[in-house]
Amino acid sequence: MAGGGCSLPGQAKVLMPGEGYEGVTKFVLDVMTSYGLNACPPLLVGVGIATSVETAAVQSKKALFRPLGKRNPNEKAAYMEQLLEDGINSIGLGPQGLMGKMSVLGVNIENTARHPSVIGVSVNVGCWAHRKGHIIFDKDLHYTITSHSGVTL
Repeated sequence: MAGGGCSLPGQAKVLMPGEGYEGVTKFVLDVMTSYGLNACPPLLVGVGIATSVETAAVQSKKALFRPLGKRNPNEKAAYMEQLLEDGINSIGLGPQGLMGKMSVLGVNIENTARHPSVIGVSVNVGCWAHRKGHIIFDKDLHYTITSHSGVTL
């Protein structure tokens, strides 16, 4: 899904529990200010929160596939998505890193149950060309494209 530039910001880390969600926010902003420009903004940012870097990474990739503009159903996570989106946009990376107001198209957070002694966090991004579709194959390999009309393979 991601090109070379979109792979550069991908990072994961396990935080101490005392760092809390302020630590998650700092980690996401550190990643985006260090490597975000290399990924051809405006970006879609996926943040995963779990116990380990492995499960957090899976969650951050899953977050990238949520439709644009659809917030996490958890009210607090949705609020954090908006705060991170506003914070990253205020950095001023802008389209293609040429400065401007739209550094990200959105920030999506996915989380799972986690052990209270750690906070695993992962960040992955999709660039402005983030493309996705949905295809259903039957047993005979006939397909139905449910996400786009008029498209054939």
